[in-house]
Amino acid sequence: FDATNVIPAPEAAVIMNIGLDHTAILGDTLEKIAFEKAGIIKEGTPVVLYQQTPEVTAVIEAVCRERHAALYIADFSQLVPEFDSLEGQTFTYRGEPYALSLLGAFQLRNAAVVLELVQVLRQKGWVLDQGDVEHGLYAAVWPGRFELAREEPPFIVDGGHNPQCAEAVVENLQHYFPESRRVLLVGVLRDKDYPRIFEILDRVADEYVCVTPDSPRALPAEELAEPEDPAAVAARIKREQQQREKERAETERAQRLKAERKYFESKPFEQIRREYSKNLFWMLVRLIRHILAMVFGIIPEDTDRPDYRERRRILQEQRDAKQREKDERTKMEVFYKKYAQTFKYRTMRKIQDRKFQKKRKKERLSKPLPVYKPKYSPEQQAEINKEMRALYRKYHVSKIERMRRWFSAQRRKYKAWKEQLDSSDKKLYKRIINIVIALLLAAAVGFSLYTTICTVMGRPVTLFGYTVLKVETGSMDPTLKVGDYIVVQSCDPKTLEEGKIISYYSKQPDIEGMLITHRIKEVRSDGTFITMGDANTAADSVPVAPDTILGVYIRRSGFYQWLGSFTDAHKIFWMLGTIILTVISIYELYTLICVGRQVREENAEEAEAKAKGDYERRMREAIEAEKKRLAEENYQPPEDDEEDSS
Repeated sequence: FDATNVIPAPEAAVIMNIGLDHTAILGDTLEKIAFEKAGIIKEGTPVVLYQQTPEVTAVIEAVCRERHAALYIADFSQLVPEFDSLEGQTFTYRGEPYALSLLGAFQLRNAAVVLELVQVLRQKGWVLDQGDVEHGLYAAVWPGRFELAREEPPFIVDGGHNPQCAEAVVENLQHYFPESRRVLLVGVLRDKDYPRIFEILDRVADEYVCVTPDSPRALPAEELAEPEDPAAVAARIKREQQQREKERAETERAQRLKAERKYFESKPFEQIRREYSKNLFWMLVRLIRHILAMVFGIIPEDTDRPDYRERRRILQEQRDAKQREKDERTKMEVFYKKYAQTFKYRTMRKIQDRKFQKKRKKERLSKPLPVYKPKYSPEQQAEINKEMRALYRKYHVSKIERMRRWFSAQRRKYKAWKEQLDSSDKKLYKRIINIVIALLLAAAVGFSLYTTICTVMGRPVTLFGYTVLKVETGSMDPTLKVGDYIVVQSCDPKTLEEGKIISYYSKQPDIEGMLITHRIKEVRSDGTFITMGDANTAADSVPVAPDTILGVYIRRSGFYQWLGSFTDAHKIFWMLGTIILTVISIYELYTLICVGRQVREENAEEAEAKAKGDYERRMREAIEAEKKRLAEENYQPPEDDEEDSS
């Protein structure tokens, strides 16, 4: 907590305006700093608070509730400035007049907090005379807070050292010296946010004079006077952000590990065994539960798994967002009906206009035409129409825009999920992707080879019992024309009955080998079939042997019909095979590049290890040679002087 928490329980605790200062100790956000400042709040002690942002106020209110402390917030709406000059200012707060020798609008707000504190102390039994309060406010002196040190020429001293104080200085300079030339004598400490402070002061400064404060943390005047490189500023800010993000991630990881430990300690052993057992049965149960939760959103209310809770929260937010959008569209439906330019609403307005005109026509025939008195003038109606069109353009979203937003949201979710993966998860993910791609490519290669072989040999392509064939003769049905493509399902000839439509290759001399599609009129005892086209006469019936039947007619193939409208099947299969082989070649080339890079790195490591070994070997040889030379010269090292025994 803030250092002020070491004092015993006071009569009242006062928390003034909170800004980003001492962030290395108190935290890098206003909420964190507010929590540290709240250490002054003691059990049952009333708290007087400077009017803060909603986020900071929420933190203070939570601590007050926890410690049963009454909270009083200064009401700046009751603060009315009356007179203001370099000699002081007057104001009223809650209807009472006061005078203040301190300068600046922020001092009026500080005085309002003091007056709120006076009321709290009076409630606790303190006797504070109103005259003493007024005299104390006027006699208050705050050195170094927009202090007028000299009047001619005006010399202002202010010790502000954060962006909030700089904003107050700029506000006061613009108020008290709107037309004057302003020369700023500045000195800062290195650990302050001085780039942001100078960015604020630039709005009023005509000239800067830089000095070095008497502090070991001071920023030298020479360095302060040089304009900082924007790239260096951006790099520094980026490093600070990365450091804060790293600390936040470490804190979250520690909290997560602590929560997981607490979770495991609170669970009975049998439940933990069911949740983490490698038994095939429990693994299957967990897989089914995971699919139900993550894919279908079926999550038990009493689940204690953080990922399931997060998934349920996301689903609830999505449902709430859809409901809000639906409610918003319902509210705007009246504007859509009148001003929307889509086909739907234009058609609805035309239908309503037609109904209205017919009704008017009937009324005109039955009674005299009433005199229409418009509710608004033409100018007012034009303004209303303009406003309604602006509302429509603001709230109407087309289906294409909704689809674009949905795809953008899915892409952001994928990037966020990918950033959450660590290195091992990324390697596993890439390995799974490579396996899936390899399987798909193998299936594609098999399919292309199969289709190519069937096409070259003149055989029909059959997949999973279905065959696509081209009609070569007519007479079956007026809807089936020569050149159409049909889908035929393989079947057992023994299961065929009368009325079924079958396809087979003809053995008649004039159309031998051509595909015929007829309906079965009779099944003979020897297993043959009598077929006839729906457009043929009874004399044109044809006997068919079971071994010539390709299958039962299912439907026309519109896709192959469309392909056949601009090319033939041979070229299509050749084109598909070429595309697939090209993709495979590119993938194999990429794999070879990756393998070559890996081999090059391994060779570099081996060469480095070999060079290191050669260097060590040469050093050993040199040492041995030197030892041999010294031995040949009978070199004796000097003996150390004997130390005195005393």
